[in-house]
Amino acid sequence: MFYIQAMLCLLHIQNMPVPVCFTDATIPYSFETKEECILKRDELVLIINDDLKKRKISMILFCNEYEQLGDITNV
Repeated sequence: MFYIQAMLCLLHIQNMPVPVCFTDATIPYSFETKEECILKRDELVLIINDDLKKRKISMILFCNEYEQLGDITNV
């Protein structure tokens, strides 16, 4: 299973020498394959890109795989 992870950066905050970034944001949907995740990520970029540019916001989106949990046993 895969999910879309995002890093969002506000590029023009007054009195800040560097962009203010929020890391490790996730979009609350799961995808069966990496290819499906990438396709949805690319669709999302097409939808939000112009609006983000107007607001001077940068966003990086990438697909990650959920970590598999091992067997959990009560001790």
